[in-house]
Amino acid sequence: MSARAPRDASLVGLCSREVICRVRIVREYPSVTKVRYWLGDRWSDVQDTHPDTVIHDGGARAGWTPVGHEQSTS
Repeated sequence: MSARAPRDASLVGLCSREVICRVRIVREYPSVTKVRYWLGDRWSDVQDTHPDTVIHDGGARAGWTPVGHEQSTS
């Protein structure tokens, strides 16, 4: 993860590519990504996930809008 990469991301199914939830990236390795799952009111403990399931979009696909970011209404 580069210094400029968002810490928030969307987690998708490995085969289905359907959005599962929003995650916060803790650490990335070539074969595993350490993340915390958003549980609606708090973050989970650190869990392992496959790197191909993490979409580096700031959590946008999971419905997350960063603070200070205005969504387009058109």
